[in-house]
Amino acid sequence: MKRFAVILTVVLAAALLLFGTAAYADIAVSNGMDASAKLATGSSVTFDVNCGGLAAGSYQNYLVELTYDDEVLGEPVLESSSCPSGWTLFNGQAGNGKVTFFASDETLKNPSGKGLSLKVTFKVTGISKKDKTFTTSVAVSGAYLSGGKYVSSMTSDSVDMVLLGGVPVGTVLTEGKNEYIVIGAKEAALYRADKNAANVTVPDTIKRGGISFKVTEISAKAFYKNTKLRTVAFGKNVKKIGDQAFEGCTGLSSVTLPANIASVGRKAFYNCKGLKTLNIKTSKLTDISAVGAKAFNGTPARMKVNIFVSRGKVYNAIRSTLIKRGVSGKAVFKKK
Repeated sequence: MKRFAVILTVVLAAALLLFGTAAYADIAVSNGMDASAKLATGSSVTFDVNCGGLAAGSYQNYLVELTYDDEVLGEPVLESSSCPSGWTLFNGQAGNGKVTFFASDETLKNPSGKGLSLKVTFKVTGISKKDKTFTTSVAVSGAYLSGGKYVSSMTSDSVDMVLLGGVPVGTVLTEGKNEYIVIGAKEAALYRADKNAANVTVPDTIKRGGISFKVTEISAKAFYKNTKLRTVAFGKNVKKIGDQAFEGCTGLSSVTLPANIASVGRKAFYNCKGLKTLNIKTSKLTDISAVGAKAFNGTPARMKVNIFVSRGKVYNAIRSTLIKRGVSGKAVFKKK
């Protein structure tokens, strides 16, 4: 079957070269492209390509080629397709801003007389400081037998679309093997960390489309049960560690909470059995409202806890909070 598709593709290409192109109404493209669409990062857009009105026994193949801006749209997904009984639809090449589909009438009869339709969806992945106009186009080639010779026909359509400047809250950004989620105009949280990483550095900022986002949070369950994790270094902008962010990270041995940390979530370091040293460089954890329930339950009984504060009153308040939230009373506390 694949060999047959290849042969038909070659025949179609040859036909286009030999006979040129001519516009036929029955191969017109009707699509869902909306020139007034304003697309935001994280949203989706779907294109409908309909090649209609085949007369019985006329066409024997179609080649659909959709061209798009891959700096704006991600990989295409074929949501649905419809072609006449006895036809076969082959997925062609995808990537580098182009996707193709090849449909062949393997019966050479087209018994139903119906056309070909495709519904292709793209996720909007591009980011822009300002509104950006981009073009999406579709070209459909067909070939049919006439007097023992292949005759080709072709039609195309295109539309200018607009990517809105800025990045909506909820947009997921990938940096290396980590995922970040936009939580404010210029703020992001580490959303999902690489599960195979042993040593992680949370950056101060990440950049996309010329926009700089401060990494201010570690999302809930971002490192959940990553048993390979050994060390983590937080960027200076991190203010919040979410619920269960490091729960079950049994290999985690060195953690330092920097000066901006103001909130540690419920079970954030729950069952971190290998956590030998905890350095506290923030003075904002003096009350249990800042540290969630069982945040440090399951950490080693003789864990070293270094609290870097100048005032004894603050030191005592932080020590009390940590013990109430799971740090053992037998832990070795030191004021630095």
